[in-house]
Amino acid sequence: MKVIHGLEFPLVNGFKIRVMKNPIFFLATFILYSCSIDFDWSDNVSYYKFTKSDYKYIPTVYKNEGKIFTYRNKDGDEVKIKSLYYTFLQKEYESGYGFGQPGIGDSFYYDELWIELELINFSIECNKIYIHIRKTFEKNLSTIISIPEYDGFFCLSGGFNFTSPYGNLQEINFDRQSYDKVVVINTEEFFTLHNDSKSKSIYYDFKQGIIGFDDLDGKEWRIVN
Repeated sequence: MKVIHGLEFPLVNGFKIRVMKNPIFFLATFILYSCSIDFDWSDNVSYYKFTKSDYKYIPTVYKNEGKIFTYRNKDGDEVKIKSLYYTFLQKEYESGYGFGQPGIGDSFYYDELWIELELINFSIECNKIYIHIRKTFEKNLSTIISIPEYDGFFCLSGGFNFTSPYGNLQEINFDRQSYDKVVVINTEEFFTLHNDSKSKSIYYDFKQGIIGFDDLDGKEWRIVN
């Protein structure tokens, strides 16, 4: 796992970028990570599609836009997260030409997926979670998860980067439901998923998405639907 604090992209020539709001995170990710254009330079450009085995690590549970996922703690308090957008883009083009890019022989097409989730009844404006999944030149899957980060004054854009083959996955049982592709993301104090809280750990299943999280104050939230 590679951690992205305030938009730190380890894969882009070591540059670190900090922005104030998550929509810019989307734009910056597109520009620095994809460098995509609309046309083909060659008739022999490779196309790296999402495969059947890839979909074992893609959270299609968010495909139903408008669906609300409920998380509950032992006190009966609830946090609700809504699926806003599930945007699948086929045959995007990455040129071999460009800043820090390989030669034209390494140009390729690829599939990618953009997921946007909304924290319901959240009192601060940084209430979006973004998940970006794409095929890479090495034919692997890249997963970037951007989680709301608030330092008490500003909304920051921070997140976590994973590349297949995904290692150190765990099997976890929540409410008699088993999840076998789970990574435990140990966050920092500024990450938050509900009002007046700071997250300690987030449980992300590569197939089922966010299945739970723990707060620094000891509260444990688990998905119930």
